[in-house]
Amino acid sequence: MSIFKDMLKSEESLFKDEIALDYEYLPKLLPYREKEQFYLANCIKPLLMKRNGKNLFIHGAPGIGKTAATRHVLRDLENETEDVIPIYVNCWKKNTTYKIVLEMCDILGYRFTQNKKTELKILSTPGK
Repeated sequence: MSIFKDMLKSEESLFKDEIALDYEYLPKLLPYREKEQFYLANCIKPLLMKRNGKNLFIHGAPGIGKTAATRHVLRDLENETEDVIPIYVNCWKKNTTYKIVLEMCDILGYRFTQNKKTELKILSTPGK
């Protein structure tokens, strides 16, 4: 009797869905956060009618689903329209204002340039 007989083989796993352990994983359905998601969607909804949305400050204890609920609503918004571009920036990874702005510019397709002189030079025309 070998002690290795009952161990997992290389193609076997303890987990049904290993991707669910990934930090970036977002389930298709997010139960128990419907009320919060509905409120987020109502704050964003005016953007679909080319009006200003509401500012949000999302807070709470760690691990209660703030990020997941927000990302779920942003994913639905992205599927709903192309007129509004949802931007999600993980501020733990992009931990300075500069990095956050660079990430936002990258998502929007803008080139962010810095240290460029912005002085306007007026050239005189000959004879004047």
